[in-house]
Amino acid sequence: MSGPTPAQLSAHGIQTLIELSYVKTANDGVEIQMSKLEQALQTTNNVLLTLTDTQNLHNAVSTASKSAFVFDYKSSYGGVNNYAKAYNAAASAYYGTPINPTFNYASAGASGFASYMSSFLTTKSSIKGEITSLSSLSTPSALTDPNSLYTRLKTVYSQMPSTVTYSSLKEWALDNFDQHSNANAGNAGKIQQAITTAVTAAQSLNQTQTTKVQSYLFLFEEYYKSAATILSQLEQLLIKMADGIYR
Repeated sequence: MSGPTPAQLSAHGIQTLIELSYVKTANDGVEIQMSKLEQALQTTNNVLLTLTDTQNLHNAVSTASKSAFVFDYKSSYGGVNNYAKAYNAAASAYYGTPINPTFNYASAGASGFASYMSSFLTTKSSIKGEITSLSSLSTPSALTDPNSLYTRLKTVYSQMPSTVTYSSLKEWALDNFDQHSNANAGNAGKIQQAITTAVTAAQSLNQTQTTKVQSYLFLFEEYYKSAATILSQLEQLLIKMADGIYR
């Protein structure tokens, strides 16, 4: 942005220098920084909205309650020891059976699944675009920081199926919570964990960006206050000088 011309500066002297140059420096500096922050805040807000959509899609599971625990508490079972053995056997069979979540869509042709798949594809595409935006807005250190929003969002994206089918979406939504006593059981909940940490990173970055906006506005206000103080002191000085001349 160009500064005041020599003609503008000479037209009113020191007062114009303060008003056009000093204050304009504040205007230009804050405008540049606020423009960058506006873009960054918009990207962060978009990420939060997209992660909300991602979470809603990941919630497409349900569980069914178990039937009541069946045990005849009134029977003696032939003695205390037999009673305890009978109870332990019944309890082991009942509580030892895991409650598995089920995907909300029984098949690819189930009502609502086509819409679910379409929403998933749209959300996945949005995440990819936001990763690109963050790569251009982030500092070099943030691109390698494992806790940065950029890295967290890339993790969420990497866990989404590369080929979107009924089976892959079902597996993504169940998040290995239906796996037991096998290698996949240890991965239960990792997709949910990635979504949660990405949301936390986005909220933290959003707060940081909001604080920066407030600090720039404060700086802008201080520039104006100092300019007003300088002009006031200059006016008082000119009055004293004029008073001395006329005496």
